[in-house]
Amino acid sequence: MMDAPAPQPSELGIPLGDLWIFGYGSLMWDPGFPYKTRAPALVRGYHRAFCINSNRWRGTPEQPGLVLGLDRGGACRGVAYLVDRANVASTINGLWAREMRRHIYRVKLLRARFPDGEARAFTFVAAPQQVAIRCAALTSNTSLAPSSTSRNWACAITICCAYWPRCACFRKRES
Repeated sequence: MMDAPAPQPSELGIPLGDLWIFGYGSLMWDPGFPYKTRAPALVRGYHRAFCINSNRWRGTPEQPGLVLGLDRGGACRGVAYLVDRANVASTINGLWAREMRRHIYRVKLLRARFPDGEARAFTFVAAPQQVAIRCAALTSNTSLAPSSTSRNWACAITICCAYWPRCACFRKRES
């Protein structure tokens, strides 16, 4: 089955101009797109949770693992990247291919707070029908997968959020 192409930014309600993109999982240390700047950010109304079953990155078909989603309620700290207007469409295309293969997320423009202000930021939140398991299941998840176990992933997220920007995973990689 062919993946559907990403919608145009205007079809997603994204205004013309530069775009902030909020990352709360692997995008925090591996955005995979060019950006002008990045900043620690906070969004309210959603919290980071291992709430989506996956056999792509964190498990097997027989024993799915968990991947992150933004679930309703609370707040979430992450990293926001400012993408130049000339790169917005290609960045959305790349993110769509990376994150929307199984349509387990919904696109949202959320208010993100930065140390020096706030702006609307593009992000992916868990689709309500996909929120399968809450974080309590994380302690029993030992599924091996190509990337790591969900428990290891939780440790990486915790470390990166606690030590921003000193954590090596936030140092901009040379191309």
